[in-house]
Amino acid sequence: LEFLTISFIPDLLHSFIAYSKAFSFDIERGWSLFACLFTSKSFGPDTKCEVDFGKLGKIKLPFFSMGNINSTHLFGLDELILFCFYFKNKDRYKKVADLGANIGLHSIILTNLGYEVTSYEPDKTHFEKIKENFSLNFSKTNIKLVNKAISTKKGEIEFIRINDNSTGSHISGAKENYYGEVEKIIVQTDSFKDIIDNFDFLKIDVE
Repeated sequence: LEFLTISFIPDLLHSFIAYSKAFSFDIERGWSLFACLFTSKSFGPDTKCEVDFGKLGKIKLPFFSMGNINSTHLFGLDELILFCFYFKNKDRYKKVADLGANIGLHSIILTNLGYEVTSYEPDKTHFEKIKENFSLNFSKTNIKLVNKAISTKKGEIEFIRINDNSTGSHISGAKENYYGEVEKIIVQTDSFKDIIDNFDFLKIDVE
């Protein structure tokens, strides 16, 4: 939390931490509410959608709906802890594979910090949004974009796209239960073993 107060929107975070201590809030639960308020005002519909995150650089992330989830939900406490990890280890790792890149937020931050990033995202809608977000954040970037899922081998596989929450889309058979309307499509895959051999750090957010 000390690092967060230095690097992210200091006045807001100082206020949040002081408030949580004064009123004995659960910090994680309180942060969820706090983050929702902040991100709605900063990255919600009809906002500028651009924030300077200090040591993590400026981030432009236009509002994007993924069903019941939207882009303002991508700044939870667990995400901020990962952002801190990226910052603290930027001199330890160099080549990063962002597996399950979603709409590119983590790849943007990793690139801002100097990592060499390859972004994997099988969902075609998310993949197109990644390209838009990268063009907004970088006039020129060496990020490699790969429109593939990750599996045990290279090839093709059936992919289940959950329209009510496309962050929960997954390779067919990975989940027994899912909800709402779905689309079944065939996507290309890369081998996880090959990826391990070619990168020194993996960010993994796959179903």
